[in-house]
Amino acid sequence: MALTLLLTVLAAGPAAGALADETAPERPPVKEYTVMIAKTEKSKQSVAAKQGNYCLPAADGNGGTCHTAKFPLPDLPVITVSKGEKVTLLFKVPVGYITWRTARVNSNNGTEVAVATGEGEQVTKTKKRWRVTLPKTLRKSATILGLFVQYANAYNSFEVGLKVR
Repeated sequence: MALTLLLTVLAAGPAAGALADETAPERPPVKEYTVMIAKTEKSKQSVAAKQGNYCLPAADGNGGTCHTAKFPLPDLPVITVSKGEKVTLLFKVPVGYITWRTARVNSNNGTEVAVATGEGEQVTKTKKRWRVTLPKTLRKSATILGLFVQYANAYNSFEVGLKVR
C-alpha cells in the first residue's frame, strides 16, 4: 500500500504539472506589450497588427506567460503598400530589436514562404517608433509582413496582411 502511494505521488510530479499547465487557462500578458500599430507612408493606412507567438510579463505581475500560435495567422488586417515603401511601427513599450519578413502562403500546404527579410530601424530615442523599408523588388505574391519583436525582458511576434500595388 505504501509503495503504491509513493509511486502515485512520484507519477504525479512534474509531468502531471506540465499536463495541467496545458489545459489551465492562460494568464493574460501585460496589455502594453500586445499592441503594435503599422502605418504606411504613401497610402496613410494604419492597422493594429495581429499577435502571434510571445513570452511576455504576466498582467498579474507574477512571472511571465507564453503562447504559441499556428502560422500563418488567420484574418490579418491588410495594408496596401508599394515596392520600397516605408512602414512605421508604433509600440507602447520600448523595443530592443526587430526583424521582419515578407512572405507568401504556399498553395500546396498552406505554410508561409519567406520572400524577403530584414531588420527594423529605430526611429526615436524612446524606442517606441520603428521603421521597416520594404524591398524595391517586392513581389505581388507577398501577402504577409511578419515581425519578431524583442523587448528587454520579453519577445512577441506580429503579422499584418499585405496588398502590394
